[in-house]
Amino acid sequence: MSKFLGQFNSRSSPHSLRFMKRKHFWLGGFIAILVVLMPLNRSVQAQFPLLPNFSGNSSTFLNQSSEQVVSGCIRVDGRCLIEIGANQSDLSARITEIEQRLNDIARYYFQNQSAQLSIRKEAVGQLIDIYIAVDQREIRLLSVTNQDATVKAMSIEQRAEQMVRDLENGLRRAKREREPSFLVAQGQKGAIALVFLIIATIALYKLEKKARQQQASIHASLENTSEQAISTQITQNQRQPHSFFLYFN
Repeated sequence: MSKFLGQFNSRSSPHSLRFMKRKHFWLGGFIAILVVLMPLNRSVQAQFPLLPNFSGNSSTFLNQSSEQVVSGCIRVDGRCLIEIGANQSDLSARITEIEQRLNDIARYYFQNQSAQLSIRKEAVGQLIDIYIAVDQREIRLLSVTNQDATVKAMSIEQRAEQMVRDLENGLRRAKREREPSFLVAQGQKGAIALVFLIIATIALYKLEKKARQQQASIHASLENTSEQAISTQITQNQRQPHSFFLYFN
């Protein structure tokens, strides 16, 4: 019986039960924290307009010639709006120049609620220039080159049209993410996720407490059964000599 109790305790000890509960608790808590923080990530970036990109300009090699053509992103709020191509030695400088122009016009667009955005393209020889206008302000953002088209395996005309759409969609989205109504909605989602986290924490605590109580009850029951079995065995052993003496008399 004692061997059985030792095996039972080793297999289902309160420590192992608590470990399993805590493991599930921390896993659930981590998931809930991600749910809270991920929707707010873009909103927080939007409140600090046009932060520098500390992650660096990621690039993708398109061929292995001496003048390697690589691609990189033009970003707003950390989000890639368009992807451009250039020789490896020129890519970083080109990204910096385009992002500076974009940031200047985007800052004015974001800060003026009623500002009107328009983006157009204009053919210049074999290249196509893309212009961004906010109200009466207009800048030439970039010239779409054959290298830009190669990035997406398109013609220059097709790539220019795609860039215009991506820029317009990206800038409008970034402006929406700065609106109070959007921030309130994201805050509500975060609050709901936090409430679910608290409820899950309380539920896991109650389950753990119930498991400990059940474990203690089972352990006590097994101890009582063991004591009764030992007592019965002792009583039987005490009666055996007396029965033996009566038999021979």
